[in-house]
Order: sequence, then structure tokens, then C-alpha cells
Amino acid sequence: MTVSISTPDAAALAGLEASAVSAAHMMRLFANEQRLILMCRLMEGECTVGELAEVVGLSLSACSQHLARLREAGVIAPRRDAQTIHYSIADPAAARVITLLCDFYRDKPKGLTA
Repeated sequence: MTVSISTPDAAALAGLEASAVSAAHMMRLFANEQRLILMCRLMEGECTVGELAEVVGLSLSACSQHLARLREAGVIAPRRDAQTIHYSIADPAAARVITLLCDFYRDKPKGLTA
């Protein structure tokens, strides 16, 4: 499979340079396997911390720490229902990146990157 990539013009490069810091920050957030799995699960819809911890196989405390990093970055948003906190994706750009990653890697065997 050959992928054709066009060369960006000067205006496109200037726009990329202006947003490179934010893009790099988002990529660092998603570079952690547990956070990436959390985001893929949240693409399916809102979840509680307990549901997310179970999916990732982490303790509630460890899962909450990952969710706090994503929340502080504005990628996810909490919704309180009595004592239960539900999370959902709040950043459309993050949702686009996660959709692409999930679609690309969902059906690939472990260890296969291309």
C-alpha cells in the first residue's frame, strides 16, 4: 500500500509551527498505554472511574491519576451524579486523534505496526 503525502506550502507550515507545542503535548498524553486505552474506551461513550479501571486493569487510585492528567489537559470532562463521577471526551481534536489511532490499530496483531 502506497501512501501519497503532499508537501505543505509555506502557510501550512506556519500554521503547523504555531500549533506544534499543543500537538506535542497531546501526543505525550497519549504516549502512555493506559491513557490511550482509557481514551479508546471513552470514544464508545461516557464511563465511570470504576468501569474505566476495570477496562485498563488498574486500581481505582491509579486510574484516577491517569484521568486527572487527561482532565487537567482539557481532553476529558467529568460529570457528577451523586457520588459517581462519569467521564467523557471533551476535546474534539483529541477525539479525532484517538479515532484514527483506534481505527488503525484495532484489528492489528500485537507487535505489528504497519
